[in-house]
Amino acid sequence: MQIKELLDLCSKHLILVKMNVKRGFLEMESFHPNGMLEVKRRLKKLIEVASKRSNNISVQWQYTQDDKNWFDFEPLLNSEMERMYQQKVTTCLLQDTNGCVYEIHFPRMMATCQTVSPIRRIDRSQAKELWPKHWEPMSKADNLKVVEVKPGTDEYNEVEKQFHMTLSGSPVKKLERIQNKSLYLQFCVKKKELDQYNPQGHQNEQKLFHGTMSDCIPPINENGFNRNYCGVNGTVYGSGVYFADKSSYSINYTKSDSDGNRHMYRARVLTGEFIETNSSTKYLPKKPGTNRPYDSGGDKSRGIYVIFHDSQVYPEYLITF
Repeated sequence: MQIKELLDLCSKHLILVKMNVKRGFLEMESFHPNGMLEVKRRLKKLIEVASKRSNNISVQWQYTQDDKNWFDFEPLLNSEMERMYQQKVTTCLLQDTNGCVYEIHFPRMMATCQTVSPIRRIDRSQAKELWPKHWEPMSKADNLKVVEVKPGTDEYNEVEKQFHMTLSGSPVKKLERIQNKSLYLQFCVKKKELDQYNPQGHQNEQKLFHGTMSDCIPPINENGFNRNYCGVNGTVYGSGVYFADKSSYSINYTKSDSDGNRHMYRARVLTGEFIETNSSTKYLPKKPGTNRPYDSGGDKSRGIYVIFHDSQVYPEYLITF
């Protein structure tokens, strides 16, 4: 709200303000020198505060309008969002330098300013320490790397064993590890959040299957699971992305490609605290006595889980069979 305070001060002293955030441009016109001095002092202080926060912050908040391309919030708004998040605020109103007032809803990770946009929080502070040790090296410029896992290794055998528990008649032709830095970072942040808010010792993560078609593989590897191209087959338990603890269930949502191959992901899924849902469920309800929604829906008795928040899933392995 600091920008609003500055603009209100300009209005008080009849100062005309022209601002262009993308160009980093600010122009002020006034016939009142005393008022201009006061505004300049306030602006200098605002810049100092923003600079200090920007230097200390390693978190970037982003928004998307198409579930594919993510854009950074401007620095001042970014620092204010992080400050509210750290204070465990549920919802807040924040204004950017263009005068657009955003209603931020942290539990749902949504921002509303004329349109509703999903948001995400990227913490880069410990990025180098976060990558799994078994990942192959990646350059700083690379965000995605798909690595074929060698048959006979412990990693390969572990995934194959779970896959064959209910699909013993479907030999694995290829197993690929998905190394996606940005998806892994946001997954780790969400996992840390669930570990913090859910009861101590609660199992928040499971390794589940998701059947898919070949044309969905590139966008999933790049952008993760989202309802636009992952929720087209299932709506029985709500408008989310579906996962199962049995590969024999997920095979129903696969389709042979031109080579006769089928594809299934073995994903890391943050199921957290579960609630049964139905076809009318678009958003998970809040947990009793809190402002936080449940973490997953579906039918636990059948091993079916529905996720309504994209960052709760990481597409760890792609199985071709």
